[in-house]
Amino acid sequence: MQHHIERRRQFTQMLPNRGAHAPANAVPYHGSAQYLADRKADSRSRVAIGLAIAADTDAELTLVDRYARTFGVFREAAAGREITFDAIFAPDTALPGRDAPLTRTRAYRAAHNVGHYRFFECSALDAAGRPRGDMTLFGDVHFPFDANVEAAATTPVERLASDGPRIEESYSLDERGIVEVVIRNLDQGYERSFKLGA
Repeated sequence: MQHHIERRRQFTQMLPNRGAHAPANAVPYHGSAQYLADRKADSRSRVAIGLAIAADTDAELTLVDRYARTFGVFREAAAGREITFDAIFAPDTALPGRDAPLTRTRAYRAAHNVGHYRFFECSALDAAGRPRGDMTLFGDVHFPFDANVEAAATTPVERLASDGPRIEESYSLDERGIVEVVIRNLDQGYERSFKLGA
């Protein structure tokens, strides 16, 4: 297999998935000895090249993990007549340190009695923001917007006659590329947490 190595300002090496459900991460290297490896190399070759560069103590390299795909959730739009994709974490997002997860928040008024969230990961978005390329369902979550609903997964989803409670979704991305979402009903004071892709 032929590898093309060139001097560049930034070296990005795609590491294979770290677990069966963990997202692939891009790993850029910055420093005085910078290279770019052909991404067509197989996973073992990419890891070997990355380790060889990281082992070069004279190169003064810095390792930075990056989220390599787009993570998001499908949402209703136009009073339920359309489905859109809300990209929460974009490709090339630098993964945070161990003690400081990266966070994103969404807030809105509920339009239904139960929220049905389909979390999705894809390798690309088209010009209209729709997922394309390699796609993976990351999680299927039900959350009761009505505190009286006990079994959200089996309760039929119904549109509310008026504005529902204020809902907040808080997403955190950790150093391993694992996403956790906390969904809160701000008006009635309860929340649930879901770890996705773990």
